[in-house]
Amino acid sequence: MLHLNLKWRSTATAAAAVAVLSACASDRAGGPLSPGMSAISAQVLGSSSSYIVSGIPAGTFDTFVSNQEGRATGKEFWDNLSDDGAWNPGTGQGCAIGFYATATMKSDCTSETAGSYTNSLANTLGNAYNYYWNAAAVMPASFEFSAATTYDVTFKAAYSGGMSVVGYYIKTGGAYAFTPVPNWSNKLISNVSMPITAPAGSTWGFFIANNRPGTAGIESSSCGTLPDGGSGTLNVACSDATGGFVTNPFQQFALLGNATGTSYLVGAEDKTVRYSTGPNPLDNDSDYNDYIWAVVPRPIVRTCDFMTFGRTQIDAPLGKIVISGNAGGFKADGSILGTFNISVGGTSYLVQDITSYGPITSGVALVGLSYPNARVITGISRSGSAVEIRIYDGGEPGRVADEVYLKVDGVEVLGASGVSLDRGNIQYHSNCRGPG
Repeated sequence: MLHLNLKWRSTATAAAAVAVLSACASDRAGGPLSPGMSAISAQVLGSSSSYIVSGIPAGTFDTFVSNQEGRATGKEFWDNLSDDGAWNPGTGQGCAIGFYATATMKSDCTSETAGSYTNSLANTLGNAYNYYWNAAAVMPASFEFSAATTYDVTFKAAYSGGMSVVGYYIKTGGAYAFTPVPNWSNKLISNVSMPITAPAGSTWGFFIANNRPGTAGIESSSCGTLPDGGSGTLNVACSDATGGFVTNPFQQFALLGNATGTSYLVGAEDKTVRYSTGPNPLDNDSDYNDYIWAVVPRPIVRTCDFMTFGRTQIDAPLGKIVISGNAGGFKADGSILGTFNISVGGTSYLVQDITSYGPITSGVALVGLSYPNARVITGISRSGSAVEIRIYDGGEPGRVADEVYLKVDGVEVLGASGVSLDRGNIQYHSNCRGPG
Protein backbone atom coordinates (compact mmCIF):
# COMPACT_ATOMS: atom_id res chain seq x y z
CA MET A 1 0.00 0.00 0.00
CA LEU A 2 1.35 3.43 -0.94
CA HIS A 3 1.32 6.11 1.77
CA LEU A 4 2.25 9.67 0.81
CA ASN A 5 1.61 13.10 2.23
CA LEU A 6 2.18 15.58 -0.58
CA LYS A 7 1.76 19.33 -0.05
CA TRP A 8 3.31 20.64 -3.24
CA ARG A 9 2.49 21.32 -6.83
CA SER A 10 5.09 21.06 -9.54
CA THR A 11 5.10 23.43 -12.50
CA ALA A 12 5.93 20.63 -14.93
CA THR A 13 5.33 16.89 -15.42
CA ALA A 14 7.38 13.99 -16.88
CA ALA A 15 8.14 10.22 -17.21
CA ALA A 16 10.64 7.97 -18.99
CA ALA A 17 9.25 5.69 -21.71
CA VAL A 18 9.81 1.97 -21.33
CA ALA A 19 6.46 0.71 -22.60
CA VAL A 20 5.52 -1.15 -25.74
CA LEU A 21 4.75 2.06 -27.63
CA SER A 22 6.46 5.26 -26.47
CA ALA A 23 5.10 8.73 -27.07
CA CYS A 24 5.61 10.47 -30.36
CA ALA A 25 8.39 13.05 -30.58
CA SER A 26 6.03 16.01 -30.95
CA ASP A 27 2.40 16.91 -30.39
CA ARG A 28 0.09 17.65 -33.27
CA ALA A 29 0.29 21.19 -34.58
CA GLY A 30 -2.22 23.77 -33.50
CA GLY A 31 -2.08 23.42 -29.72
CA PRO A 32 -4.75 22.05 -27.40
CA LEU A 33 -8.29 21.36 -28.50
CA SER A 34 -10.88 23.77 -27.20
CA PRO A 35 -13.81 22.69 -25.05
CA GLY A 36 -16.66 21.19 -27.03
CA MET A 37 -14.55 20.13 -30.00
CA SER A 38 -15.21 16.47 -30.77
CA ALA A 39 -11.96 14.57 -31.08
CA ILE A 40 -13.17 11.28 -29.64
CA SER A 41 -12.60 8.41 -32.03
CA ALA A 42 -15.29 5.84 -31.34
CA GLN A 43 -15.98 2.30 -32.45
CA VAL A 44 -19.56 0.97 -32.56
CA LEU A 45 -19.84 -2.71 -31.76
CA GLY A 46 -22.77 -5.04 -32.08
CA SER A 47 -22.76 -8.80 -32.47
CA SER A 48 -24.23 -11.86 -30.84
CA SER A 49 -20.84 -12.61 -29.27
CA SER A 50 -21.19 -9.31 -27.39
CA TYR A 51 -24.72 -9.92 -26.16
CA ILE A 52 -25.65 -13.62 -25.91
CA VAL A 53 -24.41 -15.73 -22.99
CA SER A 54 -24.80 -19.45 -23.64
CA GLY A 55 -24.82 -22.41 -21.34
CA ILE A 56 -22.94 -25.68 -21.85
CA PRO A 57 -22.99 -27.02 -24.48
CA ALA A 58 -22.99 -23.68 -26.25
CA GLY A 59 -25.70 -22.78 -28.71
CA THR A 60 -25.21 -21.59 -32.26
CA PHE A 61 -27.27 -19.49 -34.67
CA ASP A 62 -28.47 -21.21 -37.83
CA THR A 63 -30.75 -20.51 -40.77
CA PHE A 64 -34.22 -22.01 -40.99
CA VAL A 65 -37.25 -22.60 -43.17
CA SER A 66 -40.70 -22.54 -41.56
CA ASN A 67 -42.50 -25.58 -42.97
CA GLN A 68 -43.91 -27.29 -39.86
CA GLU A 69 -41.90 -30.46 -40.48
CA GLY A 70 -41.69 -31.14 -36.75
CA ARG A 71 -38.70 -31.38 -34.45
CA ALA A 72 -38.42 -35.16 -34.83
CA THR A 73 -37.43 -34.84 -38.47
CA GLY A 74 -35.97 -31.34 -38.71
CA LYS A 75 -33.55 -29.14 -36.87
CA GLU A 76 -36.10 -26.40 -36.03
CA PHE A 77 -37.31 -27.47 -32.59
CA TRP A 78 -40.17 -24.93 -32.65
CA ASP A 79 -41.36 -25.78 -36.16
CA ASN A 80 -44.35 -27.88 -35.12
CA LEU A 81 -48.08 -27.96 -35.72
CA SER A 82 -49.70 -25.37 -33.48
CA ASP A 83 -52.77 -25.69 -31.27
CA ASP A 84 -53.05 -21.94 -31.75
CA GLY A 85 -53.56 -22.34 -35.48
CA ALA A 86 -56.78 -22.04 -37.44
CA TRP A 87 -57.29 -25.57 -36.26
CA ASN A 88 -58.46 -28.44 -38.36
CA PRO A 89 -57.51 -32.00 -37.43
CA GLY A 90 -53.99 -32.67 -38.65
CA THR A 91 -53.28 -29.08 -39.68
CA GLY A 92 -52.58 -25.99 -37.62
CA GLN A 93 -50.16 -24.49 -40.10
CA GLY A 94 -48.57 -21.08 -40.04
CA CYS A 95 -48.64 -20.04 -36.39
CA ALA A 96 -45.21 -21.01 -34.95
CA ILE A 97 -42.65 -18.34 -34.07
CA GLY A 98 -40.69 -18.94 -37.28
CA PHE A 99 -43.61 -17.60 -39.29
CA TYR A 100 -43.72 -14.54 -37.06
CA ALA A 101 -39.99 -13.96 -37.60
CA THR A 102 -40.39 -14.10 -41.37
CA ALA A 103 -43.53 -11.93 -41.45
CA THR A 104 -45.59 -14.86 -42.79
CA MET A 105 -47.73 -15.51 -39.70
CA LYS A 106 -51.31 -16.53 -40.49
CA SER A 107 -53.96 -13.89 -39.90
CA ASP A 108 -56.47 -16.32 -38.36
CA CYS A 109 -54.50 -17.96 -35.55
CA THR A 110 -57.34 -18.59 -33.13
CA SER A 111 -55.58 -17.66 -29.89
CA GLU A 112 -54.13 -14.39 -31.15
CA THR A 113 -54.00 -11.40 -28.81
CA ALA A 114 -55.20 -8.37 -30.77
CA GLY A 115 -52.29 -6.60 -32.43
CA SER A 116 -50.03 -9.62 -32.72
CA TYR A 117 -50.65 -10.21 -36.41
CA THR A 118 -50.21 -6.52 -37.24
CA ASN A 119 -46.89 -6.52 -35.41
CA SER A 120 -45.76 -9.58 -37.33
CA LEU A 121 -46.32 -7.76 -40.63
CA ALA A 122 -44.25 -4.84 -39.33
CA ASN A 123 -41.30 -7.13 -38.70
CA THR A 124 -39.21 -5.52 -41.43
CA LEU A 125 -36.18 -7.73 -40.79
CA GLY A 126 -38.21 -10.59 -42.25
CA ASN A 127 -36.33 -13.82 -42.87
CA ALA A 128 -32.98 -12.22 -42.06
CA TYR A 129 -33.43 -13.94 -38.69
CA ASN A 130 -31.52 -17.05 -37.66
CA TYR A 131 -32.41 -19.21 -34.68
CA TYR A 132 -30.40 -20.39 -31.70
CA TRP A 133 -30.10 -24.10 -30.98
CA ASN A 134 -27.95 -26.93 -29.67
CA ALA A 135 -26.91 -28.53 -32.95
CA ALA A 136 -25.31 -31.60 -31.37
CA ALA A 137 -28.49 -32.61 -29.54
CA VAL A 138 -30.95 -31.15 -32.10
CA MET A 139 -32.79 -29.21 -29.42
CA PRO A 140 -33.12 -25.74 -27.87
CA ALA A 141 -30.08 -24.06 -26.34
CA SER A 142 -29.91 -22.09 -23.12
CA PHE A 143 -29.36 -18.36 -23.38
CA GLU A 144 -29.09 -15.16 -21.39
CA PHE A 145 -28.13 -11.60 -22.26
CA SER A 146 -24.86 -10.09 -21.09
CA ALA A 147 -24.32 -6.92 -19.09
CA ALA A 148 -22.49 -5.37 -22.05
CA THR A 149 -25.21 -2.79 -22.72
CA THR A 150 -28.83 -1.79 -22.14
CA TYR A 151 -31.53 -3.69 -24.04
CA ASP A 152 -34.86 -2.26 -25.21
CA VAL A 153 -37.47 -4.99 -24.78
CA THR A 154 -40.91 -4.73 -26.39
CA PHE A 155 -43.79 -7.15 -25.88
CA LYS A 156 -44.92 -7.80 -29.45
CA ALA A 157 -47.33 -10.73 -29.58
CA ALA A 158 -49.16 -13.52 -27.78
CA TYR A 159 -50.82 -16.66 -29.15
CA SER A 160 -52.24 -18.67 -26.26
CA GLY A 161 -55.49 -19.30 -24.45
CA GLY A 162 -54.07 -19.47 -20.93
CA MET A 163 -52.21 -16.94 -18.82
CA SER A 164 -48.80 -17.25 -17.19
CA VAL A 165 -46.63 -14.93 -15.14
CA VAL A 166 -43.79 -13.70 -17.33
CA GLY A 167 -40.97 -11.25 -16.81
CA TYR A 168 -37.22 -11.05 -16.62
CA TYR A 169 -34.58 -12.06 -14.11
CA ILE A 170 -31.12 -10.78 -13.29
CA LYS A 171 -28.64 -13.44 -12.22
CA THR A 172 -25.63 -12.59 -10.10
CA GLY A 173 -23.32 -15.32 -8.85
CA GLY A 174 -25.94 -17.98 -9.63
CA ALA A 175 -28.70 -16.20 -7.66
CA TYR A 176 -31.88 -15.15 -9.51
CA ALA A 177 -33.78 -11.91 -8.89
CA PHE A 178 -37.19 -12.13 -10.62
CA THR A 179 -39.12 -9.11 -11.91
CA PRO A 180 -42.61 -10.04 -13.11
CA VAL A 181 -44.01 -7.61 -15.66
CA PRO A 182 -47.83 -7.46 -15.29
CA ASN A 183 -48.42 -5.90 -18.71
CA TRP A 184 -46.57 -8.80 -20.32
CA SER A 185 -48.34 -11.42 -18.22
CA ASN A 186 -51.71 -9.86 -19.07
CA LYS A 187 -50.80 -9.71 -22.78
CA LEU A 188 -51.16 -5.95 -23.07
CA ILE A 189 -49.49 -5.17 -26.38
CA SER A 190 -48.53 -1.51 -26.39
CA ASN A 191 -45.32 -1.50 -28.48
CA VAL A 192 -43.67 0.58 -25.76
CA SER A 193 -40.18 -0.70 -25.05
CA MET A 194 -38.79 -1.23 -21.57
CA PRO A 195 -35.03 -0.86 -21.01
CA ILE A 196 -33.29 -3.68 -19.14
CA THR A 197 -29.76 -3.29 -17.83
CA ALA A 198 -27.91 -5.92 -15.81
CA PRO A 199 -25.21 -4.78 -13.37
CA ALA A 200 -21.61 -5.51 -14.29
CA GLY A 201 -20.81 -9.15 -13.62
CA SER A 202 -24.44 -10.21 -13.99
CA THR A 203 -26.61 -11.61 -16.78
CA TRP A 204 -30.33 -11.42 -17.44
CA GLY A 205 -32.93 -13.54 -19.16
CA PHE A 206 -36.64 -14.25 -19.46
CA PHE A 207 -38.81 -16.39 -17.19
CA ILE A 208 -42.29 -17.88 -17.29
CA ALA A 209 -44.25 -19.33 -14.37
CA ASN A 210 -47.57 -21.06 -13.80
CA ASN A 211 -49.05 -23.81 -11.66
CA ARG A 212 -50.71 -25.97 -14.31
CA PRO A 213 -49.44 -29.58 -14.07
CA GLY A 214 -47.40 -30.70 -17.04
CA THR A 215 -46.57 -27.18 -18.13
CA ALA A 216 -43.68 -24.80 -17.93
CA GLY A 217 -43.25 -24.37 -14.21
CA ILE A 218 -43.62 -28.03 -13.30
CA GLU A 219 -41.33 -29.23 -16.05
CA SER A 220 -38.58 -26.68 -15.68
CA SER A 221 -38.53 -25.52 -12.09
CA SER A 222 -34.78 -25.27 -11.62
CA CYS A 223 -34.57 -21.49 -11.40
CA GLY A 224 -36.94 -20.77 -8.50
CA THR A 225 -40.47 -20.10 -7.36
CA LEU A 226 -42.81 -17.10 -7.14
CA PRO A 227 -45.82 -16.48 -4.87
CA ASP A 228 -49.06 -17.38 -6.65
CA GLY A 229 -51.02 -14.60 -4.96
CA GLY A 230 -52.48 -16.98 -2.42
CA SER A 231 -50.85 -19.46 -0.10
CA GLY A 232 -48.92 -21.37 -2.73
CA THR A 233 -46.09 -20.81 -5.18
CA LEU A 234 -45.55 -20.88 -8.91
CA ASN A 235 -42.67 -22.86 -10.35
CA VAL A 236 -40.44 -20.78 -12.61
CA ALA A 237 -38.81 -21.71 -15.92
CA CYS A 238 -35.89 -19.59 -17.12
CA SER A 239 -34.22 -19.06 -20.49
CA ASP A 240 -30.94 -20.47 -19.14
CA ALA A 241 -32.46 -23.98 -18.93
CA THR A 242 -30.02 -26.52 -20.40
CA GLY A 243 -32.21 -29.60 -20.79
CA GLY A 244 -33.86 -28.79 -24.10
CA PHE A 245 -37.07 -30.79 -24.51
CA VAL A 246 -35.48 -34.14 -23.66
CA THR A 247 -34.38 -33.80 -20.04
CA ASN A 248 -35.17 -31.48 -17.15
CA PRO A 249 -34.82 -28.49 -16.97
CA PHE A 250 -36.86 -28.23 -20.16
CA GLN A 251 -36.30 -25.15 -22.31
CA GLN A 252 -39.49 -23.09 -22.61
CA PHE A 253 -37.87 -20.34 -24.70
CA ALA A 254 -36.72 -19.87 -28.28
CA LEU A 255 -34.21 -17.23 -29.40
CA LEU A 256 -33.97 -15.84 -32.93
CA GLY A 257 -31.63 -13.07 -34.05
CA ASN A 258 -30.55 -11.22 -37.14
CA ALA A 259 -27.11 -11.72 -38.62
CA THR A 260 -25.73 -8.40 -37.37
CA GLY A 261 -26.71 -8.93 -33.74
CA THR A 262 -28.82 -5.77 -33.68
CA SER A 263 -32.23 -7.35 -33.08
CA TYR A 264 -33.60 -10.51 -31.47
CA LEU A 265 -36.94 -12.25 -31.01
CA VAL A 266 -37.69 -14.34 -27.93
CA GLY A 267 -40.67 -16.68 -27.81
CA ALA A 268 -42.02 -18.44 -24.71
CA GLU A 269 -43.95 -21.70 -24.56
CA ASP A 270 -46.22 -22.15 -21.52
CA LYS A 271 -47.44 -25.62 -22.42
CA THR A 272 -45.55 -28.90 -22.30
CA VAL A 273 -42.49 -29.16 -24.51
CA ARG A 274 -41.99 -32.87 -23.97
CA TYR A 275 -42.59 -35.48 -26.62
CA SER A 276 -46.08 -36.82 -26.23
CA THR A 277 -46.85 -40.53 -25.93
CA GLY A 278 -50.30 -39.94 -27.42
CA PRO A 279 -51.54 -40.49 -30.98
CA ASN A 280 -49.84 -37.33 -32.28
CA PRO A 281 -46.35 -37.22 -30.73
CA LEU A 282 -45.26 -34.21 -32.79
CA ASP A 283 -48.05 -31.93 -31.63
CA ASN A 284 -47.52 -30.61 -28.12
CA ASP A 285 -48.16 -26.98 -29.08
CA SER A 286 -44.39 -26.48 -28.95
CA ASP A 287 -44.52 -23.49 -31.26
CA TYR A 288 -42.90 -20.97 -28.84
CA ASN A 289 -45.41 -18.28 -29.73
CA ASP A 290 -47.36 -17.96 -26.48
CA TYR A 291 -45.46 -14.78 -25.61
CA ILE A 292 -43.14 -13.01 -28.07
CA TRP A 293 -40.73 -10.14 -27.37
CA ALA A 294 -38.42 -8.04 -29.50
CA VAL A 295 -35.05 -7.39 -27.88
CA VAL A 296 -32.86 -4.64 -29.30
CA PRO A 297 -29.45 -4.04 -27.72
CA ARG A 298 -28.30 -0.46 -27.65
CA PRO A 299 -25.05 -0.23 -29.63
CA ILE A 300 -21.85 -0.49 -27.62
CA VAL A 301 -19.82 2.61 -28.39
CA ARG A 302 -16.21 2.25 -27.31
CA THR A 303 -13.60 4.96 -27.22
CA CYS A 304 -10.89 3.62 -29.50
CA ASP A 305 -8.47 6.53 -29.84
CA PHE A 306 -5.28 6.24 -27.83
CA MET A 307 -2.73 8.16 -25.77
CA THR A 308 1.05 7.85 -25.66
CA PHE A 309 3.19 9.29 -22.91
CA GLY A 310 6.97 9.06 -22.94
CA ARG A 311 9.82 10.77 -21.14
CA THR A 312 7.31 12.29 -18.73
CA GLN A 313 8.74 13.19 -15.35
CA ILE A 314 7.68 15.04 -12.20
CA ASP A 315 10.33 16.21 -9.73
CA ALA A 316 8.66 15.53 -6.41
CA PRO A 317 10.03 15.97 -2.89
CA LEU A 318 9.87 12.22 -2.30
CA GLY A 319 11.83 11.50 -5.46
CA LYS A 320 11.39 11.46 -9.19
CA ILE A 321 8.04 10.22 -10.52
CA VAL A 322 8.16 8.74 -14.02
CA ILE A 323 5.16 7.79 -16.16
CA SER A 324 5.69 6.05 -19.49
CA GLY A 325 3.64 3.96 -21.84
CA ASN A 326 0.48 3.95 -23.96
CA ALA A 327 -3.19 3.09 -23.63
CA GLY A 328 -6.24 2.90 -25.88
CA GLY A 329 -7.52 0.84 -28.78
CA PHE A 330 -8.48 -2.81 -28.67
CA LYS A 331 -7.04 -6.27 -28.96
CA ALA A 332 -8.73 -9.00 -30.97
CA ASP A 333 -10.52 -10.26 -27.85
CA GLY A 334 -11.97 -6.81 -27.14
CA SER A 335 -9.70 -5.98 -24.21
CA ILE A 336 -7.89 -2.64 -24.11
CA LEU A 337 -4.50 -2.26 -25.72
CA GLY A 338 -1.64 -0.71 -23.84
CA THR A 339 1.05 -1.06 -21.23
CA PHE A 340 2.40 1.59 -18.92
CA ASN A 341 4.77 1.87 -16.01
CA ILE A 342 4.66 4.22 -13.03
CA SER A 343 7.79 4.77 -10.96
CA VAL A 344 7.24 6.55 -7.64
CA GLY A 345 10.38 7.25 -5.67
CA GLY A 346 12.02 4.16 -7.12
CA THR A 347 9.00 1.85 -6.65
CA SER A 348 7.70 0.55 -9.96
CA TYR A 349 4.07 -0.19 -10.85
CA LEU A 350 3.91 -1.97 -14.22
CA VAL A 351 0.35 -2.12 -15.61
CA GLN A 352 -0.23 -4.68 -18.35
CA ASP A 353 -3.90 -5.23 -17.46
CA ILE A 354 -5.73 -2.04 -18.44
CA THR A 355 -9.29 -2.29 -17.17
CA SER A 356 -10.75 0.98 -18.47
CA TYR A 357 -9.95 3.81 -20.86
CA GLY A 358 -12.12 6.75 -21.84
CA PRO A 359 -13.07 10.42 -21.54
CA ILE A 360 -13.04 12.08 -18.14
CA THR A 361 -16.69 12.48 -17.19
CA SER A 362 -16.49 12.82 -13.41
CA GLY A 363 -14.03 13.36 -10.61
CA VAL A 364 -10.72 15.17 -11.13
CA ALA A 365 -11.10 17.08 -14.38
CA LEU A 366 -7.57 18.38 -15.03
CA VAL A 367 -8.33 21.21 -17.51
CA GLY A 368 -12.05 20.48 -17.63
CA LEU A 369 -14.46 17.67 -18.33
CA SER A 370 -15.29 19.06 -21.78
CA TYR A 371 -11.76 18.69 -23.17
CA PRO A 372 -11.81 15.67 -25.48
CA ASN A 373 -8.02 15.18 -25.53
CA ALA A 374 -7.91 14.15 -21.87
CA ARG A 375 -8.34 10.53 -20.80
CA VAL A 376 -8.69 8.54 -17.59
CA ILE A 377 -7.01 5.13 -17.56
CA THR A 378 -7.21 2.46 -14.85
CA GLY A 379 -5.51 -0.88 -14.41
CA ILE A 380 -3.98 -3.39 -12.04
CA SER A 381 -0.22 -3.55 -11.73
CA ARG A 382 1.75 -6.77 -11.72
CA SER A 383 2.19 -6.32 -7.98
CA GLY A 384 -1.59 -6.07 -7.53
CA SER A 385 -1.93 -2.33 -6.96
CA ALA A 386 -4.85 -0.38 -8.36
CA VAL A 387 -3.52 2.41 -10.57
CA GLU A 388 -5.40 5.35 -12.08
CA ILE A 389 -3.89 8.02 -14.30
CA ARG A 390 -5.59 11.02 -15.85
CA ILE A 391 -3.60 12.63 -18.62
CA TYR A 392 -4.12 15.69 -20.82
CA ASP A 393 -2.41 16.62 -24.07
CA GLY A 394 -2.18 20.40 -24.05
CA GLY A 395 -0.04 20.83 -27.17
CA GLU A 396 3.57 21.85 -27.72
CA PRO A 397 5.73 21.66 -25.75
CA GLY A 398 4.45 18.96 -23.45
CA ARG A 399 6.44 20.15 -20.46
CA VAL A 400 4.54 23.44 -20.57
CA ALA A 401 0.93 22.45 -21.24
CA ASP A 402 0.44 18.70 -20.61
CA GLU A 403 -1.03 17.59 -17.28
CA VAL A 404 -1.21 14.40 -15.26
CA TYR A 405 -3.04 13.08 -12.20
CA LEU A 406 -1.97 9.85 -10.49
CA LYS A 407 -3.61 7.61 -7.90
CA VAL A 408 -2.07 4.39 -6.57
CA ASP A 409 -4.07 2.21 -4.18
CA GLY A 410 -6.36 5.13 -3.42
CA VAL A 411 -3.55 7.62 -2.70
CA GLU A 412 -3.43 10.78 -4.84
CA VAL A 413 0.29 10.76 -5.55
CA LEU A 414 0.35 14.16 -7.28
CA GLY A 415 -2.23 15.88 -5.13
CA ALA A 416 -5.95 16.30 -5.55
CA SER A 417 -5.81 18.21 -8.85
CA GLY A 418 -2.84 16.76 -10.72
CA VAL A 419 0.21 18.67 -11.95
CA SER A 420 1.93 19.87 -15.11
CA LEU A 421 4.94 18.10 -16.57
CA ASP A 422 8.51 18.95 -15.63
CA ARG A 423 9.82 17.00 -18.60
CA GLY A 424 8.40 14.81 -21.33
CA ASN A 425 5.41 14.65 -23.59
CA ILE A 426 1.81 13.34 -23.64
CA GLN A 427 0.15 12.90 -27.01
CA TYR A 428 -3.46 12.25 -27.95
CA HIS A 429 -4.06 10.21 -31.15
CA SER A 430 -7.53 10.54 -32.65
CA ASN A 431 -7.40 7.40 -34.79
CA CYS A 432 -8.45 3.91 -33.69
CA ARG A 433 -5.91 1.14 -33.39
CA GLY A 434 -6.31 -2.58 -33.16
CA PRO A 435 -8.67 -4.93 -35.03
CA GLY A 436 -11.96 -3.49 -36.26
